[in-house]
Amino acid sequence: MVLDTKYNFPVIEVPKPQEPESLNDSELSILAYVEQVYWETGRIPTQDAVVEGLDPFSSTKTKKRVKACWEKQRFQDALKKRGLEFKEDSKLLTPTQLLLVNMLLNVEDKKSLRQKLDVLGVTMSQYQTWLRDPAFHKYLVMRTEQLFENSDHEAYKSLVQSVVRGDVSAMKLFFEMRGIYSPRLDININVETIVYRLVEIVGKHVRDPELLRAIANDVEQLELPRRAS
Repeated sequence: MVLDTKYNFPVIEVPKPQEPESLNDSELSILAYVEQVYWETGRIPTQDAVVEGLDPFSSTKTKKRVKACWEKQRFQDALKKRGLEFKEDSKLLTPTQLLLVNMLLNVEDKKSLRQKLDVLGVTMSQYQTWLRDPAFHKYLVMRTEQLFENSDHEAYKSLVQSVVRGDVSAMKLFFEMRGIYSPRLDININVETIVYRLVEIVGKHVRDPELLRAIANDVEQLELPRRAS
């Protein structure tokens, strides 16, 4: 027991946390091979596949080396840190993965991606690996699509509120969505032909020559738009 020299009180010594053991050269080479295979194929190789990849002859010595490495906690921790841990059922997400998806899709949470990962103790490398996991990717996409569908009414309400405030851009968008107005509608009309056709129709029903002459003079004074060639 250590006593405080000033007050003669016992001092409780808190043991320092042990530093995680570093991987040796053999374990690092196996880890590197596993990571390389994963990023090339999208699959985590089995022990047998690692043995065959490192030693085409699959010698007993290599099998023992890989097996011993695989059973060490520090090697499993290194795999986990990179998101390369094995799951009994590849279709089921871990509680951490589920919680991360909830945090990513929480629009009220203003934390950055890295901050959210730090809260859960997930590294960026681990997250990038999860994105290649078919089960994780499928679940994330499904939840994202649901979020958009559930937000439709909020988007429509905001648009209507902008229309009520007199926002011209919102009005154009609203009318376009309703099929009332479309700025992309290509109207190619020969206005001059239509006007003269109208004059012909008027001539069939109006018998007063003076009135017809006056209508014709007025039509000739019109500045009709020319159709773009």
